[in-house]
Amino acid sequence: MERVKKTIRQFRAHPALLLWGLGNEVEGDGKNNAYWQQLDRLAKMVKEEDPAHPTLTAIAGMTAEKVKGLNEHAPHLDMVGINTYGALMGLRKLLQEVGWTRPWAVTEYGPQGFWESPHAAWGAPLEQTSTQKAEMLRKVYQAAITPAGNCVGSYVFLWGQKQEATSTWFSLFTPHVETTESVDVLEELWSGQKPKNYAPVLQALKSSAAKATLSPAQAFEAQVEASDVDKDALISRWEIVPEKAARDKEGRELPIALTSTLSTNNFQATLKAPDKAGAYRLFVYVSDGKGHAATANFPFLVK
Repeated sequence: MERVKKTIRQFRAHPALLLWGLGNEVEGDGKNNAYWQQLDRLAKMVKEEDPAHPTLTAIAGMTAEKVKGLNEHAPHLDMVGINTYGALMGLRKLLQEVGWTRPWAVTEYGPQGFWESPHAAWGAPLEQTSTQKAEMLRKVYQAAITPAGNCVGSYVFLWGQKQEATSTWFSLFTPHVETTESVDVLEELWSGQKPKNYAPVLQALKSSAAKATLSPAQAFEAQVEASDVDKDALISRWEIVPEKAARDKEGRELPIALTSTLSTNNFQATLKAPDKAGAYRLFVYVSDGKGHAATANFPFLVK
């Protein structure tokens, strides 16, 4: 309580302060009443110290148990933040069903999470292409956030780039600091203005090696289908990297790409599987030379 009070007093007059976020994904399964009661004591204290700014706690998905805990034990909390990905499309219906009536924000949303995606036979998650992610963002934003009402706003995840499951999974920018198609979609949704230059569209990444088991040093081919609405010349980059499920605290350490391209004619490449047994992933980046790119990848196994 004293630590939070000290923070409130330090920042309550700051012009950039929007609201107070009391905890992020610390509620567990929502059944611990002592947690909700402590959260309410904190929210009440914040109101006494700073009545000008509302309070919010961010939870990992909304459930009936969490609504019950909030409704019964945390009446002083002004709103809830919901971190949700694949389930965002049905969030409004869920909130109605579980009886949440206070304001809410979507404090994390983005592509289908690696925990809710299809997987290869050995457990590697299958990532959407950058175009599939952009299409999903537009669809869920219009369904869940645009209608407003008790929804006060949203934070897309992740404005920038990080390593989590892969280097491109949640990143709206590539490791080469290029914007993806999702940024174009968000610019339209947020501003009502079309981008001056669009990111490439990636229709498909095809290969017999996708989700397959290869022999050490086995050669294989891959093809990417992509286009650009601005008719910019497109250039592809191909990388094989070791699978890296864990990440450092900030998600900044990327796995090192291996030298594996035998030949390429831009949209088609002949590559060589690594010599060492293990799990790997082939990435393709299709760039327009103007700061934008499309991405896709697939996992494969070497035995």
